[in-house]
Amino acid sequence: MIDFKGYSIGVHASKDFAIATLYGGVSYERSTLSLRYNSTDPNFPGQLVDLSFDGDNAFRFTAGAGLNLAFFHLFLDVNVGNVTHFSGGIGFGM
Repeated sequence: MIDFKGYSIGVHASKDFAIATLYGGVSYERSTLSLRYNSTDPNFPGQLVDLSFDGDNAFRFTAGAGLNLAFFHLFLDVNVGNVTHFSGGIGFGM
């Protein structure tokens, strides 16, 4: 059995300029994971394995920017929490 529970509650805002968008926000996150199964290890056949983990979650802050050039779109952002994460991307469209 695998049981996962998680949620994120946050507030985000953005501001558009001529060809750019700036955005940011703050979120609170929480997660738990439980695993329960019978071992198939020949040294411990049928032994019940019961594990539970709480996520190392807390507050997360996001800041980023997007650039809109006709059919070409770029974005770059940073998420700062217990782990800092950078992301970026390229898009095409109208």
